[in-house]
Amino acid sequence: MPLLKGKTANWPDRMIFTFRSPRGQNVPGSVRTQRWRAVKGRNRWELYDLTDDPDQKKDVSKEFPDITKRLRDAFEATAKDVTKAGFDPIAIPIGYPQRPEVVMPGHEAFLEPSTRKGISYRGRNGWANDYVTNWTSTKAYPWWEVEVVRAGRYEITLMYVCAGENVGVKARVEVGGKSLEGVVSKAHNPDPIPSPDRVPRGEVYEKIWAPLRLGAVDLAKGRTKLVVRAMEIPGKQAFDLKAVKVRQVR
Repeated sequence: MPLLKGKTANWPDRMIFTFRSPRGQNVPGSVRTQRWRAVKGRNRWELYDLTDDPDQKKDVSKEFPDITKRLRDAFEATAKDVTKAGFDPIAIPIGYPQRPEVVMPGHEAFLEPSTRKGISYRGRNGWANDYVTNWTSTKAYPWWEVEVVRAGRYEITLMYVCAGENVGVKARVEVGGKSLEGVVSKAHNPDPIPSPDRVPRGEVYEKIWAPLRLGAVDLAKGRTKLVVRAMEIPGKQAFDLKAVKVRQVR
């Protein structure tokens, strides 16, 4: 409210931190103030003057080493503090009567191995409309942390795209000590949905996805992982996975 009323004289400046990845000790990201933005890359820090260079095209870290060091030190201290206990995934709740069906998007899945060897998102970071793809290894898999808030029977469906040469993939879902299996027996490989974008977007474009219904499984109340595995990959890769739908049927 003081800012909206123009009372900014005694309003202290602050730093805003962004962390791009919680994995490992070398946490990448950035820190910014009202004027400056320092960005931590793989091997060095960059500094941008948001007042004179809002497009952040000129790195001025060498011109302002003291500011770069101050922001760098603040970032590293904050990163160390917020990662000291690790990052526990927020569980996705399933089983509320107000929402009998829950959709777990592929781009919100954790990918194993963390190096993404044998599996990846379509885009670099798994942003909007993204999905799991480049699934070439049976040892790689996506998973979600879930919280079953009400015990019952749940139907599980995979939303997929699969080229004809990759048909025959055997899929398996593991959750709560139970499992369901199915085979991708039908090809489904549509083009992306046309968009009126004048400039190609950075995110991936949406598609029409086909359902692979695996059946239903009885789940007890509690926290668990939902894992999707490609048990057999007869072609070059498994299917692309857009989402997992979980619907309580009893």
